[in-house]
Amino acid sequence: MTKWSTVIHLQNANTAIQTGSIQIRRGIFQGNTLSPLWFCLAVNPLYTLLKETSLGFNIRNNRRAMYNVPHLLYMDDIKLYAPNKGKLLQLIQIVRDFLDDIRMKFGLDKCRKLEMDNKSPRRIEAQQADEEEGKIEDMEPNEMFRYLGIQQNKRIEHKIMKELREKFVSHVKQILKTGLNSKNITKAINTSAVPVLTYSYGIIDWNDIELQDVERKVRVLMENNSMLHPRSAIERLTLPRSRGGRGVQNLK
Repeated sequence: MTKWSTVIHLQNANTAIQTGSIQIRRGIFQGNTLSPLWFCLAVNPLYTLLKETSLGFNIRNNRRAMYNVPHLLYMDDIKLYAPNKGKLLQLIQIVRDFLDDIRMKFGLDKCRKLEMDNKSPRRIEAQQADEEEGKIEDMEPNEMFRYLGIQQNKRIEHKIMKELREKFVSHVKQILKTGLNSKNITKAINTSAVPVLTYSYGIIDWNDIELQDVERKVRVLMENNSMLHPRSAIERLTLPRSRGGRGVQNLK
């Protein structure tokens, strides 16, 4: 990183400003294909450290422990699991120590901790690990948190996550305003809008009626933008273009 530097240019109609060389001392390059790999290589030992502790939550089958799960980790998003407050704080301390070693900082403003039993979530009142480094706030019983884009608390909030329908429809509206030709409109919907919904498949409980309603809204939008005839068969929206359809991915 001693070689990492950048120069910033700012230009308007009358003037142009250029800074001197600015040294980059921390972080990773956004949009650089090698940087995520470097990041994963740096963080990957944390997986082994947590796994070897056996401090995690035991998943049982017929009262026999089958798996010990201390964490979920994806890039820089981590969720810690423990059977009690004391073990959770030990896991937090392991993460803190490791991040100190690789010169990485907790995003404490985004961190929360929560204790729950079979009845209801409860706040963790135990002493914080390493108070000097900052405090991880308690999560309120009805507060939501987002992990990999999915809103959850004690359980995944399926009703809240189904608001993705509005986000999907909004994407389709924006695409239809671009002035692209028919083929590229379809391509844009399939590659930009459809993943908004399909990202949640297998996690959120979608039913056929809900997905049919979303497809109906897409048909109406395409009809209003002269991309689909009002008297077209319902199936034409998802039929391949080679068979006279519009080729929009079938959400069901």
